Amino acid sequence: MNASEQFERIESKIRRLFDLVKLLRSDNASLQDENLKLKEVIAQRDTAIRALQVQVERASNALVKQRREESEQSEKFKEQIDQYVKEIDKRIELLANN
Repeated sequence: MNASEQFERIESKIRRLFDLVKLLRSDNASLQDENLKLKEVIAQRDTAIRALQVQVERASNALVKQRREESEQSEKFKEQIDQYVKEIDKRIELLANN
């Protein structure tokens, strides 16, 4: 193999290497774009998750408040019914004694 053939082989290998570098740079650029888009998707989902967590917390707090109010209202109704029963018992006793 003479110097000219060796030079051509080296030149051919350099061209292939150059093409490979070009391809890898292109792949790298595509992957970086995809990575950026995925990061944006993740950021949007994180924002949505945080918003949902806030909504769940508000709903939970509202439910606790509603249950507390219902419990208080139920207690008031029980007290009222107890008062009515006492009054009815008094009137029955008065009627029975007459």
